[in-house]
Amino acid sequence: MEYRYENIEHKLNIPIRIFTHYLEQFPYHWHEEMEMLFVLKGTVELFIDKEVNILEEGDIFLINRNEIHYVKSTNPLESSQLLVLQFNTEYLNKYYANLSKLQFKLDSRQNNKENEKFYNKIRSILATMMNVVINKEEPYELLISRHLLDIIIILINKFTINEKSEYKELNVSENRLINIIKYINNNYKDSEFAIAKIASEFYLNPQYVSRYFKENMGITIKTFLDNLRLNKSLNDLKLSKDRVIDIAHRHGFPDEKSYYRVFKSILGITPTKYREVNGIEETNANVLNYFNINSRETLAKLFEYLRTNDSFFEARKIGSNIKIIKTGEVIGELNHSFNKLITFGHAPYGLRNDFKKQLKKIQKDIGFEYVRFHGIFSDEMMLYNENSRGEVYYNFNHIDTLIDGLIEDGLKPFIEIGFMPKELSSSENKVFFWNCHASGPNNMEKWIDMVEKFTKHIINRYGINKVREWYFEFWNEPNLEKVFWDGSREEFFNFFRLTYESIKAIDKDIKVGGFGNLKFGEFNSWMNEFKTYSEKHRCFLDFFSFHAYQLECKYIDDIEIDITNEGIKYVESEDSEVKGNIKLKDILNIGDKGYISETIREMVEIGDGLPGKCKEYWITEWNSTMDCRDLVHDTCFMAAFIVKTCVENSNLVKGMGFWTFTDLFEEFRLKQNLFHGGFGFITYNGIKKASYHAFEFLNKLGKEIVYKDKGLIVTKKGEDYQLLFYNYCHYNDLYRSLDYSQISYLNRYDVFKDSVERGYSLSLQINKGKYQLEKFRVNREEGSSFDAWVTMGAPEMLSEDGYKYLEKASEVGYKTWGEKVEKDLNINTELLPHEIQLIVAKKIY
Repeated sequence: MEYRYENIEHKLNIPIRIFTHYLEQFPYHWHEEMEMLFVLKGTVELFIDKEVNILEEGDIFLINRNEIHYVKSTNPLESSQLLVLQFNTEYLNKYYANLSKLQFKLDSRQNNKENEKFYNKIRSILATMMNVVINKEEPYELLISRHLLDIIIILINKFTINEKSEYKELNVSENRLINIIKYINNNYKDSEFAIAKIASEFYLNPQYVSRYFKENMGITIKTFLDNLRLNKSLNDLKLSKDRVIDIAHRHGFPDEKSYYRVFKSILGITPTKYREVNGIEETNANVLNYFNINSRETLAKLFEYLRTNDSFFEARKIGSNIKIIKTGEVIGELNHSFNKLITFGHAPYGLRNDFKKQLKKIQKDIGFEYVRFHGIFSDEMMLYNENSRGEVYYNFNHIDTLIDGLIEDGLKPFIEIGFMPKELSSSENKVFFWNCHASGPNNMEKWIDMVEKFTKHIINRYGINKVREWYFEFWNEPNLEKVFWDGSREEFFNFFRLTYESIKAIDKDIKVGGFGNLKFGEFNSWMNEFKTYSEKHRCFLDFFSFHAYQLECKYIDDIEIDITNEGIKYVESEDSEVKGNIKLKDILNIGDKGYISETIREMVEIGDGLPGKCKEYWITEWNSTMDCRDLVHDTCFMAAFIVKTCVENSNLVKGMGFWTFTDLFEEFRLKQNLFHGGFGFITYNGIKKASYHAFEFLNKLGKEIVYKDKGLIVTKKGEDYQLLFYNYCHYNDLYRSLDYSQISYLNRYDVFKDSVERGYSLSLQINKGKYQLEKFRVNREEGSSFDAWVTMGAPEMLSEDGYKYLEKASEVGYKTWGEKVEKDLNINTELLPHEIQLIVAKKIY
């Protein structure tokens, strides 16, 4: 084992370092800093003062300054994981004189019930410090210093060693031992290094050196030297492709045989086996980042300790200077594209009674204009049929029932032309639990006949003028090749052209567009090829549709998607430049808080470059993430996210279709609890989520914008004014890396950064007179069914009374009052993290 003085580099401007790392063996060393170890995973052996301490998961242990120690995992084939805190006591002397002269004995293995609460408090503080580091919480250095001082206070009050009985300064003999170990550390690569050289360096007798070292260290110099050389060689075995014999020579072993012997005796395996188990490709070394060091399961265990640290939940407050809003100046028009389009997952759901009940409620409260869904031609809709002789016949009963019901609720169809009936499918390529056949037709003539029969049927049933108001979106995300389209691009473009021409031949004014593309995979090259094809064959999109999620791919052209019944998986493409054992979270992440708006703007620019007269843009799917089990979907976060996204982007597009309005959604065979993180803004049993109210608030806005700033938009209708506030807090860095360690089924708010309360002081210059003021608010205390559900005990099954209670608790907070305005209307309000708030000022005549 290596035994060395460790010169700790502090990356902060304060001498404190906290980090986690996988542990195999860490050499004998010592340092001026105190060191606290917190075992997160596995079991480790800590050698200190010739004593062996076995530390297990959850144990914390303090190593005093200048104590020689050595740590290793008890299982050579399975690394343990530690959280390590190192701090310089000299730095802390300004807070507590002579702190550097104190020693502490902190060992959570001691069965002391009186101290257990202090052990838990320290664990909690360490978890909080790690959270600050990972997510770069600000003020970073002040928070770290504050939490360290909390630990020091506990150490001084509860774990100080009695100086007279247990503490002693380093004596001359111990200093000599340190100097000998330093000398060995500096010369271990010399294969002829021996006790005689040590004796000569320190003017001592060789026999004395040997005996002295064994008495003080508990092992012989030879054993120590073998361990040191072995430990030094491990990184070369993991990171290089050098021959084993070359590595052995490089680290002081005289030959390969001696290296194998030492390796087997200490680690229990051969160097070759060790490399096989622990090897990391050199090409991946630069790709690895902090998050590779930590497993989700291990960090999840660490962050459980955050629950006991009340200080972690303290929210900062940010006030505001008085803002004067001149309401007589209209600065723009607000396009209500956010209530143009509503979406749901699969066509047959539109036939269900519970679905229809939810849709009626939404249309009454909000009111959307169009509705989009998958699978109008899916087998469950029973449109396409072949008898035993291969003769085709059509059944429009289910489609008629579906469309009739949607129209009855005041909605116009936004029909996605796809996917393929099973009997027409050219391959076995399927996605989703309901077997969506994502391929071209095995008989193009039969496909075209079906499309023509369908088009003529709806024209005859609903009238040509009505159908001209509808939209026909061809396919869904065909640029995700091998997923929603398994043929070539040329085949898809031809498929589109023939379908497009067949519909236009019936009526040229029917709107045909597409393709619901997602900025993912080889998106740019796909679109460029379509532009060329469209220009050449004169088939121009009537509208350009696309999808927008916050998922960002670091290597955009090197990733493929695999969709199974269990969910979405991401894999490297065969020609990817990113090779080796790269994890999903190294390739994908959630973008920053501006990512989805940037994506929408990029897509609109792409649409601007399409040939023809395509100047109408639709977002036919958008949400925070593509995960239909993302637990934040049920929280207040979604309300602020929806308002922010709509306010920032509604004027860029014709319509925005939030995916989806309901948790009645089964693309994958997954467990479906009441609050399971589904896409919808209403639960499967009809309870409104916080996100429901975001659309209610947006729908109350006027069309004239008089003020717009971060977190606020002010509109007017005549002499009435609407002020919509939103306190958006983005995901922290850990969650953005797709690591869900900090979120649990009941606690879903620890994954956001900059969670602050925001205050607003506004002075609206409006006409004098009487006004009725109404304040609507949604936060964790009002209007959030998820938070009410947690408070009531998080029941999996709701009784009738429980359902009624939760339904009532899901309603927004409300307050009303009158104001007599002589000059300005002054409004002062505060928003909790993730809160949305609507204040309406209505003129009273």
